Amino acid sequence: SYSDFDKPATKTPYVRNKLVWPSSAAENIVYLRDWQEKHFKGDSFLFYYHLMWNQYKDPGYRNLSRVIYEDMYNLKKLRLGGNISCEVFTCQIPNDFPHRIMARTLWNRDVDYYNEEKQCFLETYGAGAAAAFAYLSNVSDAFSLIYRYYNDPENTREEQRNFAANVEKIVLDFKPELEKYLSMPLPRAQHISWELLDVHTEYIIAYARAYRAKYLGKTKEADRQLEVFNLICDKIYTKYAKY
Repeated sequence: SYSDFDKPATKTPYVRNKLVWPSSAAENIVYLRDWQEKHFKGDSFLFYYHLMWNQYKDPGYRNLSRVIYEDMYNLKKLRLGGNISCEVFTCQIPNDFPHRIMARTLWNRDVDYYNEEKQCFLETYGAGAAAAFAYLSNVSDAFSLIYRYYNDPENTREEQRNFAANVEKIVLDFKPELEKYLSMPLPRAQHISWELLDVHTEYIIAYARAYRAKYLGKTKEADRQLEVFNLICDKIYTKYAKY
């Protein structure tokens, strides 16, 4: 996140057609500061992609939401006037907390992240808020392997082999809570939220199996599982797009 903006960093000299792209937030900010101080004194803003593809790396949304909050909080320190979010249209499953915390922090950077998180889960899941939060936190922590895989593939081989099984265990452990709240007479909006958690448990299993196969070099199996994932997503969209 941009909370790392104040770490030491240097610019790479510009050489035409031989660009070396920054690899950290701190490096990017060095270029921003130079631009602000030497070339442009007016208002400017962040145009960024928090919800373009990162939700596929964190389908629990817990870790992603924290990064979004920290980036919106730090806009003022970066002397940026706001944020335009470039994102896919349908990334509110399992819930809309990433959008909510982005909007609330843009409106009031002193908003309390944990209070917003707690309130969002209470409104979305009712009496089962704690169970839903625990489940999605476990999902986020499990899928953090996707980030680490691309940075350090050789040191996570055991995790790669067990990845799908670990995700399936998270789902299996959550099923009793899921079934309990699906059978309760909840307000309609909360019941739909639990239905969405139900389909969420389906597609993250297929998704995890696809990644496990990819990790292990089983391309055909990865493609097959990804097709299962796509079919589940099509079913979800057909049923819930009207909401």
